[in-house]
Amino acid sequence: MDRRVSPFVLAMPLDPPSAICELRANSAPVSSPENCAKSDATLTIQLSVHDAVATLLKEPRFLRLVRAFARDRTDSILTDTAQSLTEADFQRHLGVQLLAVLLSRTANGMSVVGLEHLENMPPCLYISNHRDIVLDSALLNSTLLNHNVPIPHVIIGDNLLQSTWLQPFFRLCKAVVVQRALRGKELFEHSLRLSEHVRQMIEGGESVWIAQRAGRTKDGLDRTEPALLRMLLLAYERNPPAPEQVLNVTPIAVSYELEPCDVFKAAASLGTVTKNASLDRARNDAANILRGLVQPKGRIQLAIRRPLQLDNSDAKGSNRADKLAELASRVDREIACGYAIWPTNYAAHDLLHNASEYASRYTADEKLSFSQYIDRRTREIVAPPVEARNALLSLYARPLIAQQAL
Repeated sequence: MDRRVSPFVLAMPLDPPSAICELRANSAPVSSPENCAKSDATLTIQLSVHDAVATLLKEPRFLRLVRAFARDRTDSILTDTAQSLTEADFQRHLGVQLLAVLLSRTANGMSVVGLEHLENMPPCLYISNHRDIVLDSALLNSTLLNHNVPIPHVIIGDNLLQSTWLQPFFRLCKAVVVQRALRGKELFEHSLRLSEHVRQMIEGGESVWIAQRAGRTKDGLDRTEPALLRMLLLAYERNPPAPEQVLNVTPIAVSYELEPCDVFKAAASLGTVTKNASLDRARNDAANILRGLVQPKGRIQLAIRRPLQLDNSDAKGSNRADKLAELASRVDREIACGYAIWPTNYAAHDLLHNASEYASRYTADEKLSFSQYIDRRTREIVAPPVEARNALLSLYARPLIAQQAL
């Protein structure tokens, strides 16, 4: 096994997803949501770029985050950011620089596999495993920009907008907002509007990113929800495309050597909380975002898998449910094939089972260091220590188990 740490290239554009109205090459600047053709106001954040930037630059929590990483470059970056007239300006002035610095200090290298799939990539639906609220899509964006491929719109849940400062941030991301609390007829109507919006973007030449499930994986089991696929395909079911038209679905697998927010995820999988958890949902969401950014991540791999193609028969018919379940399984297989299995995954499996099956895949020092890391994280969870430790180890072991089961 190659244990070399890949060098992190600061020049790599590490860009948070830009705004809901992506600036096209040689197009007029986007200054407000109204400039987006046929934009559904219920799915977008109704702020102009100018107002979103101005709001962010007055937000103490955002400014503290920038200063924590940019340090002596803070004033220069913020001065440039204040001049942003478009989402693209915001990306260049703040996003690229800040995320490059952030990952240089919290990661031990990032590698990308599957770049060949970007050649002549048509507009597609990226479906990714979901390990971090911000970084999963940002890492894909960095790769796409580095290879002159347009970045996608990003579908997020409205729960992420409960903290007021995150609203302008996600406005300056290509955020399409899903209302999570709806039920019954309202849910169906919202899902149909979302599906039509996604279809309109893809057929208009824009790609879309969505996590394979609502919320991040808590237990290490990356499983695509068939109901999510049905929601996205509602527009195709009601108004089928021409027989020669296909929807390209590109699975994305993100692998972190040290799982972002692992302690929060393990606690959630046990139905409990961490010792310093806030009772306020908005505060918890913000804490998850910030901890995911600042926590050490070890090595990172982004895998772009072979696109899967759906024709219009996959969106309708009496066997639609079976086809959607089959598509979900195909996405899951591609994601599992794309995992990077790190020494932490092998050590977690052996520690969990009190075995040495994968002892050749890690050193004694790596196992000891990881075991001590898990012990520290275990103490943060409000649960019996054995249960907390096993939940953490399972989170790290399951990617290995999933890949071995293929």
